[in-house]
Amino acid sequence: MSAAAGPIRVLVASERRATREAVRAALEPGAHCLEAGTARAAIDQAVGGGIDVFLVDARLKGDGIAAAGAIRERSPEALIVVLAPVEDEAELLEAISAGAVGYLGDEVDPSRLASIAAGNGRCSSSSTRAARPARSRHGS
Repeated sequence: MSAAAGPIRVLVASERRATREAVRAALEPGAHCLEAGTARAAIDQAVGGGIDVFLVDARLKGDGIAAAGAIRERSPEALIVVLAPVEDEAELLEAISAGAVGYLGDEVDPSRLASIAAGNGRCSSSSTRAARPARSRHGS
């Protein structure tokens, strides 16, 4: 990640402007935030490289989970966290399978979001902890 060379670069991908603005407010000025309102726009940002963290709304127009998978293919070193309005175990498993390292509900504390984006925290919802063994099985 480029955090050592300057602020981390975070792409906030959500079709909801209010979500993008709230996440930006939680992360800036400690991070340089970019925005995408569709899955295609988020994927296009991944092609150019330079993004350290992708925060992708699961309900993103064009399919947020599929976008996470396409971003993983184009930006294998990036940290991808899927944001969801409600925690859903099936969706969590899809997100992890697509390459996300975390899955957070909308109720996440903004200070935790900043820590997670900086790579200093873990997405430790009960759903995420439950999914870790499943992810490691696929990696074995």
